[in-house]
Formats: sequence, structure tokens, C-alpha cells
Amino acid sequence: MKEKRINIPSFDGYTLEGKLALPKGEDEVSKLVVFVTGTGPSTYENRDIVDGMDVNMFDGFSNEFSKRGIAYFMHSQRGIHVNDRLGV
Repeated sequence: MKEKRINIPSFDGYTLEGKLALPKGEDEVSKLVVFVTGTGPSTYENRDIVDGMDVNMFDGFSNEFSKRGIAYFMHSQRGIHVNDRLGV
């Protein structure tokens, strides 16, 4: 899997920060899943401790879609950035 961090300008000039995961070894993909966040602050790099391990909660999704030849895009919510301290 290959990941790219990308910025997408929105209609009002605000830039959405996101990460695009592309299946390994594929130059073109015909399917793309776009993850739309719910309520509460979140970024494409949300991390949590699960069974004592530090994990990115979206990595599981991108890995599974990649295995199936599907690209996956997730973005941070407006006004929330990867370096922000969430939940503090």
C-alpha cells in the first residue's frame, strides 16, 4: 500500500487535509472509498491505545480496502489538524 498526504481546497477556500491510501502495485484504481467523519474532533491520524498498542484507527480500514484493490481516502474535520491535541 502506498499512502499520500494531500490537501484539497474546498469551495470557500478552506483546505482539507487528508491521506489517500492506494493499493500496492496498481497504477490505476477503479474504486475509491471516502471516509466521512462523524461528530467530534478527528483527523486522518486518529490514534488510540488498544491492548497496550498505539494504533491509528483508520489503518485497519485502509489495509483491508488495499488488499481488495480499493483506494481509501480519509480527511481531518474542518478546523482540526493532525498536530492538535484531541480529547485534552
